[in-house]
Amino acid sequence: MVMATSDFIPAGRTSLVKNGPVALQVQTEYAYRPQPRITTTVLNEGQVVYKIERGLKRKIDSIEGMNRMDSVIRQQHAQVLEVINDSQDSSSFLPAKQSPKQEETPTPQAQSPDSTSPPSPEKRMVEQLAGIPGVSRVFSLDCEGNFVAPGTSEEFRKSFSAIFKNLHEVLSVFTKIHGFGHKRERGVYEVENDRLFLVSAGDEFYFLYVERPAPSVCYEEVIKSTLDNMI
Repeated sequence: MVMATSDFIPAGRTSLVKNGPVALQVQTEYAYRPQPRITTTVLNEGQVVYKIERGLKRKIDSIEGMNRMDSVIRQQHAQVLEVINDSQDSSSFLPAKQSPKQEETPTPQAQSPDSTSPPSPEKRMVEQLAGIPGVSRVFSLDCEGNFVAPGTSEEFRKSFSAIFKNLHEVLSVFTKIHGFGHKRERGVYEVENDRLFLVSAGDEFYFLYVERPAPSVCYEEVIKSTLDNMI
């Protein structure tokens, strides 16, 4: 019996670190698509705040290789935990607050309610979508197909070159509503099975990248529910 590449996936590691006022979730896992790598992701309230990717020369193709990779995963996971635990306050691990256009980057939540204005609907949408289990990246686009945050257009092109090349054709699956300017139909389109989803909120688009799908999650239904709840 010939075993497939998907049969040689070592178990990932997940830890919760509480230090100071912040609780951080640390996840380390192996992935072989689009390129083999080990990724450690640090999340705060479901938002990705830090990511370390270690590229691999080849995919795991044996039990022996999977066992070796398991040791590497445990080592990388432990190193990140050590860095966080050695810091006096986990909030220092969070990125600095960004401008409104860089909405994909989570911002610290420590300000008092009196000094912080309510988040925009687009910001809340990104936060809700990014909080879906398995979703590691949310790309925001305006109704014309322009990427909102600086640098995300190039990032998306490198990861999904074929989709990027035919971007406007992909976006056209949601037709424009006559008499409402650039407004389009709302909905969810699965671009790549359990990996890349396109969400139309009417006035803007969102691409969701699912790095490692959660077996118990029906992504299309969860995304639709999230979209409906934001109306």
